[in-house]
Amino acid sequence: MLVAAILVVAVITYLLVWYGPDLIARHDLGPVTGPHWAIQLQQARDAARGRLLTLGAGLFATGALVYTALNWHSTIAHGASGRTAMQGPIRQGVLSERGSCEGWAGAGDDLV
Repeated sequence: MLVAAILVVAVITYLLVWYGPDLIARHDLGPVTGPHWAIQLQQARDAARGRLLTLGAGLFATGALVYTALNWHSTIAHGASGRTAMQGPIRQGVLSERGSCEGWAGAGDDLV
């Protein structure tokens, strides 16, 4: 799974930074020829790269917004503590005379 994720990120980076801008720049320039062709191609690549990176940032922000909305919905559905009704309420710890905490719902209780 990790290898697939790394591969997807590498392909998207390649498309956004190298191949995509070249393709868009060549399309934008069309049949332009002459001594300034290389300069115009570089400027078109820079413009295309900026547009594609803006698109990528927008998609990332949209994904973060969806992720946040799903987590918020999950929190509301399970209460403020994130626990379901089957897990019961969170018990509050009480300090004994010796200073140890009794009745505390610790991290190990969730594993049972």
